[in-house]
Amino acid sequence: MMPGARRREAVVQAISAALDAGDEHALANLMTAPVVAVTDGGVVGEPVRGPRRVALGLLAVASGSEVTMQGVNGESGLVVRRDRRVVGVVCFDIPRSKVTRVWLTLNPEKLRHWN
Repeated sequence: MMPGARRREAVVQAISAALDAGDEHALANLMTAPVVAVTDGGVVGEPVRGPRRVALGLLAVASGSEVTMQGVNGESGLVVRRDRRVVGVVCFDIPRSKVTRVWLTLNPEKLRHWN
């Protein structure tokens, strides 16, 4: 695994741990100030901006769910399951050591192949 891939995997693991702990501050600290989260329109249509708002959004999506690290589009990402069904897939843009962009796929039609 290349150094950039290891760094990315470490950041995604830290995000997963912060989600598991429900730690908004740890989660926000893993993001840059201008971070943006974009969904596929499954729940929220408008982009969410800023570390605190993105952290709260991710915590809301993960609430009551099992979140696991998994390969998504060839890179480390997160898969959100409820009752063993995939209800969300999360991808990240991590150019250095902090998240700059989050993509959430929440639309059930787009998640069919995951179930």
